[in-house]
Amino acid sequence: MANFTKEQLQNQITQELMRSGIAEGVARSAAIQGIENYAPGQSIKDRIEWAKKFVKSVKHMPDKPAKKQPRGRR
Repeated sequence: MANFTKEQLQNQITQELMRSGIAEGVARSAAIQGIENYAPGQSIKDRIEWAKKFVKSVKHMPDKPAKKQPRGRR
């Protein structure tokens, strides 16, 4: 198995997330989180899946407007 640097792994994950339609800034931050949770022996595919789950868990993405809170009866 090849040894990649953190920067190479981060670039690969960022590019893959951008191909799937995620904004560059959000993709970069998800890639950073994916690399920080990287353990030896894991594949890059596992890290990409983890980064995609991280993006889903983000409540407010910088490129999207905040969700309006519904006004209901109290």
